[in-house]
Amino acid sequence: MKNKVLRLIAITILGLGTQTMAQIFQSGNGVTDIDGNFYPTIIINGKEWMETNLNVNHYNNGNSILNIQNNSQWSLLNSGAYSYYNNDSITYAQYYGKIYNWYVVNDARGVCPTGWSVPTDDDWKSLELFLGMTVAQSNTTSWRGTNEGTKLKSTIGWNSNGNGTNESGINAFPGGRRNPNGNFSDLGNEACFWTSTGQGSLPFQNGYDRRIMSIYTKIYRLGESVKGGFYVRCIKDGFVGIENIQQKNFELFPNPASTKLYLNGLKNNDELIFISNLLGELIKTIHSDGATNVEINIENIPTGIYFIKINNISYKFIKL
Repeated sequence: MKNKVLRLIAITILGLGTQTMAQIFQSGNGVTDIDGNFYPTIIINGKEWMETNLNVNHYNNGNSILNIQNNSQWSLLNSGAYSYYNNDSITYAQYYGKIYNWYVVNDARGVCPTGWSVPTDDDWKSLELFLGMTVAQSNTTSWRGTNEGTKLKSTIGWNSNGNGTNESGINAFPGGRRNPNGNFSDLGNEACFWTSTGQGSLPFQNGYDRRIMSIYTKIYRLGESVKGGFYVRCIKDGFVGIENIQQKNFELFPNPASTKLYLNGLKNNDELIFISNLLGELIKTIHSDGATNVEINIENIPTGIYFIKINNISYKFIKL
């Protein structure tokens, strides 16, 4: 039943986005957790993400994660636990998955499927940059960017006319949160996600989060108490070349990149390679000299979003 529910959400709600925004994200192969729950996935900016929130009951070694319903017990925890919104699995599990405290996220036993991880703060930044946020904005806290939050939101379910476009394929639903005191809040108003990155020094008192709200188009970043309860999206370890998926025989990686950019699978006639900025200004020209694999030094290029043109086709990449 769980598998059918997750697939139904993907087919009925995400299908339109997959068809109309194929240049931004691709459908992935999906992934199954230790409990047998199947999650549809999408590939965006060289990374594969779950399309729906994590809903697993066990760590990867088979140990159970505690289900804590009592507010006082939740507020006193110093170990991993989960709940459903308002402790109502029948109403909310199929749409929002489970709410976890940060102790689960930080547990060495692992909560994501094998080969997958809870995204780091930098993983989220990378996605935000790809969606249009500037590097300077991504490094700040509180509300950041312009309309990147709208691109993450689902097209239905948000209060205050706050539905999104789901251009990213992330399809974030407003599942609310559980506060450190155990109370539930903001159903219909907020989508809240953990990162695996702690804030401050050990022992961590806060973990970095991401929040999207119905009344804002931006994305919120700050440290949240480890006793709070947010949702989790898992991300596949390593890069998946977006252009490799689109072109079948061509790979551009890593994306984002800081010093080196690699092009594998070029054709012999892909002689000239051009890099330009968002204004269309030519930044760099590279001669492949007939090589099928090319390494490009981008260390001296300023941080930002660029296009690399090969055989009159442009591909987007981010310089960190």
